[in-house]
Amino acid sequence: MAPPTRSWVAPPSVRYNNVMDHEDELFDDLFADEVRHEQVADMRDALEKRLAAARAGKLPLSAEEMAELERNLTILRQEEVIAEFVEESLRQAVLRRQLLDALNEGEGGEA
Repeated sequence: MAPPTRSWVAPPSVRYNNVMDHEDELFDDLFADEVRHEQVADMRDALEKRLAAARAGKLPLSAEEMAELERNLTILRQEEVIAEFVEESLRQAVLRRQLLDALNEGEGGEA
């Protein structure tokens, strides 16, 4: 049996037809106080490096401070997954709307 295939992805000519600008504006309007996936990933990376340095003895931390770093790292990993899901969902919604509009225009209808 063949492995499951990925869902359809719009070609670049459709995908990047002002989608990124519109997506950024829409995200900022809907989630003004939320951090983006890349920002969360950067925070996670920094915390992982700090934790690795502490485990290697290069950064002196108490057991309590190490435990707190590990808790915060767990939270950031979860937040990263959530942020990525939200951004991808928004991206797909924008693409879907564009595709529906393009199909409707191609049939001579109105959106």
